[in-house]
Amino acid sequence: NALSKVTLAQKLGCKPAELTKHTIEIPKEKVGRVIGKNGATISSIEKSARVSMDIDSMSGKIHLTGPASAIEEAVAQIDKVTMAVDEDVQLLPQKLNYITSKSALLEFREMHPDVQIDPYREKGRLALRGAPEAVHRCKADLE
Repeated sequence: NALSKVTLAQKLGCKPAELTKHTIEIPKEKVGRVIGKNGATISSIEKSARVSMDIDSMSGKIHLTGPASAIEEAVAQIDKVTMAVDEDVQLLPQKLNYITSKSALLEFREMHPDVQIDPYREKGRLALRGAPEAVHRCKADLE
């Protein structure tokens, strides 16, 4: 209705006339990644792109509402999340101990801001998540 459209436009910082709707489809197995832990990823995308998102986890459809430019930005962010790869890198104990020291890990994360780096010392590995080329560069720097 008109009132909810005005309210949504105010929330998104645009005029009601600028609101458009767009639907994209992602692989169902990536829905959880787009939602994120406790909704963190979807909230972050909504806030930074200034859109409203509704995800149908059964179909993998994401319904976006907002100005056209904001929807474009949100779709780019969703693509970044859904195109991300996960890779585990096994490391020798001494290298893992060095990389997981607080200062080295911070420095390595600064060198690779587009890669999520999670150490698993007890398993002797690092888990990497990000765009394929960013993960590849990160892995090369570990060798």
